[in-house]
Amino acid sequence: VERIEWSPDSEYILAEVPKQSVVQVWSARDAAWRCRIDEGLAGVACARWARDSRHVLVTSEFQLYISAWPLEDGAVPVRVPHPKHAGRGVAF
Repeated sequence: VERIEWSPDSEYILAEVPKQSVVQVWSARDAAWRCRIDEGLAGVACARWARDSRHVLVTSEFQLYISAWPLEDGAVPVRVPHPKHAGRGVAF
């Protein structure tokens, strides 16, 4: 685990595991709820919370894209290609 971060509303916690290309999310209120975001071969350079605490923004290795992952079941991520900076380029 490279980094751990609470969501802005303190309902969720994410763990960034770049060596496995994974971001894991757990709920502080529901012990049975969890989410695993797997970026596969693109890798994970950085993961951050969106302001709404319901999306996780994941920047891939080599800044190929940023994925906005919704925490809803069955939802599809939105990808923005070629961001400028992995960590500091995501702001609200």
